[in-house]
Amino acid sequence: MLKKLLLVAIFASGFLSVFSQKIDTLAPADIITRRKPKSYPTAAPATTLDRSNSLSMDALSAASLLDQNSMATIRGYGPMALQTASFRGLPGVGTQILLGNQPINSPINGVFDLNLIPAFFLGAIHLQPGGSGGSFGGGAVGGNIQLLPDQSKRNSILLQGGSFGSYAIGTKVSLGKNLNLAFFKEENQLNYSLPKSLNGLSPNNRLENSQMKRTAFQMSWGKQGWLHASNTIRHLPISVVAGKGTAIQTDKMIRFQDGQIWRKNNHQWELEEFGSYEWNQYEDAKISLNDTNHCGWLGSQQRWKIHKGRHLFILENGWQGYWARSPYYAQDFNGLRWNALGKWNFESEDSSIQGHFLVRKEQFQQSFSPWILDGFIQKKAANFTTKIHIGQVFRFPTLNDWYWVPGGNPSLKPEEGWNAEWGGVVKNFEATIFGTFLSNQILWIPTSAGFWKAENVGQSRSIGLEWKINQIRVGRFVGEFNGTYQQPRQWKNAWIPLLYQPDWKIQSKWATNWKGLKGELSMVAQGKRNVTTDASVQLPNQGQVNLWIDFSEKLPKGLSGKLGIQNILGNQVWYMPYLPAPRYQTQIQIQYQFL
Repeated sequence: MLKKLLLVAIFASGFLSVFSQKIDTLAPADIITRRKPKSYPTAAPATTLDRSNSLSMDALSAASLLDQNSMATIRGYGPMALQTASFRGLPGVGTQILLGNQPINSPINGVFDLNLIPAFFLGAIHLQPGGSGGSFGGGAVGGNIQLLPDQSKRNSILLQGGSFGSYAIGTKVSLGKNLNLAFFKEENQLNYSLPKSLNGLSPNNRLENSQMKRTAFQMSWGKQGWLHASNTIRHLPISVVAGKGTAIQTDKMIRFQDGQIWRKNNHQWELEEFGSYEWNQYEDAKISLNDTNHCGWLGSQQRWKIHKGRHLFILENGWQGYWARSPYYAQDFNGLRWNALGKWNFESEDSSIQGHFLVRKEQFQQSFSPWILDGFIQKKAANFTTKIHIGQVFRFPTLNDWYWVPGGNPSLKPEEGWNAEWGGVVKNFEATIFGTFLSNQILWIPTSAGFWKAENVGQSRSIGLEWKINQIRVGRFVGEFNGTYQQPRQWKNAWIPLLYQPDWKIQSKWATNWKGLKGELSMVAQGKRNVTTDASVQLPNQGQVNLWIDFSEKLPKGLSGKLGIQNILGNQVWYMPYLPAPRYQTQIQIQYQFL
């Protein structure tokens, strides 16, 4: 397959090089999403990934892109299987995922599979560690990740091939000013050696007859509307684990959003002394389907903004209706959620002091109705900026927590807690000390009856340090160095570690441009992850070193090309105790950009 793709790419380059001379094109790095991410200040350093700072933006899945280029911890269940992201040692349900400006975490399990949206569809990914329950509502306990669709009117064709029979094709087409279409298909025929012994198991010596397929389609229109549908199929021989059978996983997600934005400055009104006024309203819907579970929600949100000098007042209110149907539930579920928010942004005359204070009210069904407070302030003095952020966080139980059969617990209470951060910025260096404290944390506990049950287990806390250094220059190289050290623990007669959460992660990336060849070396490593609460069984330290080379300047105008080698020093990545990633992986990508 790789040979076929390379021949296609070479033939296409000869044809397209003639055609491209008739039109004016832009290099992919010059066309990035200009849409401002929805970001509420915390004391933690934020990160934005796009084509201006990541050569692998189109070549990797969203999960792999985040794993190799950010401090987010990715927990995977195998190639193209469920991939979730978490911050600060907290479970994936504590990270709020947004598509555009709307949360998309599943009401069934509380997480979002990052494999459902290819990075090829995205213009940027914005990551913000730090509890933001006041700003984003329930679920943003450890942080939030915002996926921003590519609305830059990039018309392109992508061909990609690599080791283990992997290939991908993608296309983006802009039809006028208001309509964009995108399609992506990826397949991976996995066939690689496995270790002789995996945590006491003795699997087959090769992972054979495995197949991963993913197809995705996206349509966007105007400023706020898009339709997304994706399907992932995973065939994995269970002989790797238990000795027989085949696991088949199919996930589909259909998402629809539409909205109307109307803006008017009120300078000609009699209330001119109150400054300018803005009103936004949008409707949103999501349907998530897989082989056994069907769920979705429909909602509406309104926002008012009033500007007065150096003060901004924001009022929001909205509702969302949920529904779910699953054979694993003893009943169908219908729920209603309402929220209201009041926020005051302020700034001193010399802009040396900035901050906000907000109050949020949530109402879920008739049982839960929390008030959430959140405050932030930063002070600039000379070259030093200090930040303080304190806010409440909370998370409602998922539908699985309540109704899964067996093990669901309808009497569960929501998780509630506090997030506190103190951070400082000096030139290109940022550091943050954080602490997140939860009560009524929801975990699944094994029972004597042979199944697991959802319980409010009590207190948990995660404390630690995050740092980020940008624009490190060493000769021709420009680099960055990010990291986090965290202590996620649950109280049970003593503070015991949370499962599958590493105590540290570091990430560094170095880029250079040598005679028209752009290079990017990405290195990531993370600590051991506990598989048992007594720390007697652990997944090993893991790390990757990945090399990407962009040779677009050597190709005819309109064409771009990249070569990627993942795990160039060998693989140390384990998805689960019994399934490591392949030792080496290679990818080559050819992309044609046209107007």
